[in-house]
Amino acid sequence: CTIAYTGLRQYELHNARFSASATMSVRLKYLPAEGKQFKVLQRSGSEKLSRILDKLLEWEAHTSRPAEIDHYGITPENYSAELLGTEVQAGRACFVLELQARTKCRFLVDGKAWVDQDSLELVRLEGRTAASVSMWVGQPHITQEFSDTDGIWLPVRFKSASSTLLLGSCDLDARFSQYEVD
Repeated sequence: CTIAYTGLRQYELHNARFSASATMSVRLKYLPAEGKQFKVLQRSGSEKLSRILDKLLEWEAHTSRPAEIDHYGITPENYSAELLGTEVQAGRACFVLELQARTKCRFLVDGKAWVDQDSLELVRLEGRTAASVSMWVGQPHITQEFSDTDGIWLPVRFKSASSTLLLGSCDLDARFSQYEVD
């Protein structure tokens, strides 16, 4: 994205095996020349799960930097794609693409992308990470939804579900709101 913006995020992370949860409210600031910056406004719940949320923010900030961003975008360099057909998603006519990451990377996804037929913007992304996120999380199934905000497409929801032998199932739900585009 070449436009600066700010927004609010609400994260909820639940682990069923240990009956533990953590929530976090975060203010996001994106500057094209610097990437994403996060300020935690409020947190509650499990300290261990809260540290996982901190790590997610750290990874996202890193991958959004100008020197890094091209390594993780949906581009021909990072993915092979095959047109599967068309579907309506979030009230929009979309092309449905099968995506296959060209490299094993925890920040890339093997799955499907729904691309708006008119704007050619990403409406939805769903699949598994192309590599293990960590030995604790494995390869989670993720879903990310996007929406037009003042002329730019930004994420509005992110969900992740993982299950490992050691930790059992973990579910992350993040909702994004109050975007302001500069």
